[in-house]
Amino acid sequence: MASESSTIARQLRLQQWADDIRECNARPAGMTVDQWCNEHGIKKAAYYWRLRTVREACLDTVKSSGNISENGDVLTMSEKTEFVELKKCPVRYDTATAVIHIGPASIELPEGLSDEMLFRIMKAVAHVK
Repeated sequence: MASESSTIARQLRLQQWADDIRECNARPAGMTVDQWCNEHGIKKAAYYWRLRTVREACLDTVKSSGNISENGDVLTMSEKTEFVELKKCPVRYDTATAVIHIGPASIELPEGLSDEMLFRIMKAVAHVK
């Protein structure tokens, strides 16, 4: 029982830290991480420790899913590969913080995009020819 509750408590902490990291990443332009941390009562060292811990937890999850090797290389297409139809959308470059062009296709990445979603997008476009 103690192990299960510890696991749940850890997951809740990681979720809260991930939420804080997303909020910090979406801070107003011109605001530094130091300023954001001061406003939220978090020490800068604690913020970066939490950031590293959340990233490591995400990497562990990706490794356990079989999509990345132990040395960090992204693996090629697996049996889990799914194909989805991409619909053409109007170009809105003014709302994107980054745009990826692959042939005639463009992918707009908004500010505050999670690391997980960026990883999924990069994994999907890695197989585009």
